Amino acid sequence: MNVKDLYDNKASGTAVAFKIIDFFSHNDIDENIIKDLKKYYFGIGLINYVCDSIISGRKKNLKEGIEKHDKMAIEHAKPLFNDSVIGTISFSSQVLKAFISNREKIKRVYILESMPEREGIDFASLLVKNGIDVVLLHDASIYELSLNVDFCIVGSDTVAYNGGLIHKNGTYPMALSMKYFKKPFYSITISEKINRNFLESSYKNIKNHDWNIDIPYINRFFDYTPPDLIDYYINENGFVKPSDVNI
Repeated sequence: MNVKDLYDNKASGTAVAFKIIDFFSHNDIDENIIKDLKKYYFGIGLINYVCDSIISGRKKNLKEGIEKHDKMAIEHAKPLFNDSVIGTISFSSQVLKAFISNREKIKRVYILESMPEREGIDFASLLVKNGIDVVLLHDASIYELSLNVDFCIVGSDTVAYNGGLIHKNGTYPMALSMKYFKKPFYSITISEKINRNFLESSYKNIKNHDWNIDIPYINRFFDYTPPDLIDYYINENGFVKPSDVNI
């Protein structure tokens, strides 16, 4: 593996974080590379945590600790699944594991396609292969999704200091719509994704990706969901209110 392999827009944050751990397990720590990775993946809390841990010398059992918390969070999510119709967005490895391990208790999953990378389509295909009934929708079809689901559950890229959520573009309108319909909205995560230095105002620093057009544009892959739109985070400690994530 070389340094270029660490820059991958299509891989999940967890996959990239594990690549970084593996890379620096076999190579000397380079603070300039770490600094550049943190900048490139700004808004992805687990990568920020892994980079900080490597710099501070806390590499031992880093991957194992993340995997342990991941399994605990998925286990805590089990009570949600009760012959449920569920909505989600993008491609979260934690959500995928939770769905597959509880597939017999899922009636149907509504998934937004998740432009511009369309991860939702890949996610839907994997669920179908695992015997889960799926409906795929355009990102603008939030109303249709909200009408049909019992609740929404998404992954997380960063949990901000105030309990807000950075996740795939479209997460905010999904949470807003669920609040309107008085239906629960959850995010499954781990404490390693909490970034105590990430404030709501930090959102503007998330990368604006190229769009290859000649007019001004905004093409961020993530949006910000305020804590009052999130019912609970589900992490290794169980169901946690957004106001309590930093306790």
